[in-house]
Amino acid sequence: MFVPNGDFFRPSSLDEFIGFKDVVDNLKVFINSAKKRRSHLDHVFLVGPPGTGKTSLARLIAREMDANFIAINAPAISKPADLLSTLTNLKHGDILFIDEFHRLPRSVEEVLMVAMEDFVVDYVVESGPYGQSIRIPLVPFTVVAATTRPALVSNPLRSRFGITLKLSLYDENTLKQIVMQAANKLGVFITDEAGKIIAACSRGTPRIALNLLKRIVDFAVVGNTKIIDQELVNKSLVKLGIHKTGLHEVDIKFLNALWEHFGGGPAGINAIASLLGEEPSTLEDIIEPFLLQKGLVVRTPRGRVLTDKGKEILLEVQGNM
Repeated sequence: MFVPNGDFFRPSSLDEFIGFKDVVDNLKVFINSAKKRRSHLDHVFLVGPPGTGKTSLARLIAREMDANFIAINAPAISKPADLLSTLTNLKHGDILFIDEFHRLPRSVEEVLMVAMEDFVVDYVVESGPYGQSIRIPLVPFTVVAATTRPALVSNPLRSRFGITLKLSLYDENTLKQIVMQAANKLGVFITDEAGKIIAACSRGTPRIALNLLKRIVDFAVVGNTKIIDQELVNKSLVKLGIHKTGLHEVDIKFLNALWEHFGGGPAGINAIASLLGEEPSTLEDIIEPFLLQKGLVVRTPRGRVLTDKGKEILLEVQGNM
């Protein structure tokens, strides 16, 4: 047995992508239409929590379109010139994937909007009263943008995307399918119950499910265990600090902060973040969605509030610590 990098687990086709059937089916229609028209695919806006498959979908779009895949991170594009060099080197139909799209500077947004709509960029040769602007034509290409925070993307830029696909946290049955598929790729035998437990502890996120599987495989390898069963998974989860409810250490800290320091709430996200030493965006994008999905926390106009179910779970977790 071996533990490969994350790309090993990525689906090789849209048919292999597990979950979000409606999203995948619609995407197939858009891709097939573009190919029949011998045209580039319209720009695609991917929205969803971290680890839910946005990058995988972007790669599959490029593969299905028989196009080159060029990936950049928005934080790395600090000024228009950084984007210009990428745009001018694109070939017809290329897929330009921009991750963390909401972090694009406004000056870069303005250049990208024109490039996406008119396939041209204006390059300023000199600044000041004698400045000149040269218009450079571009070949048709497709921007695939991924973001966890679509509200931070300006409306004019969002309107340039003809296709918007929304992903969300996965249900446990779908996550179990992903775990079982990954185990099969690894050549590892895993019982049905073990797959269920891993799925239940994966916070609705395939990336977490696959990372958990890899860590449990580590325990199996070192322990000379050939079968990943319920007993091995439960023992591994204890060592990894993950409760059987699926709560991770940071989840428990979040709930505990609400209970002990704010009397169950309401409490503002900035106050909770300061107490935990985390960024508010980290709590909103990564921690909160799972707690909200499980009904352990609710958002109110006055702040976050711990539910009765959240209190029960917290007491249960503390009783087992």
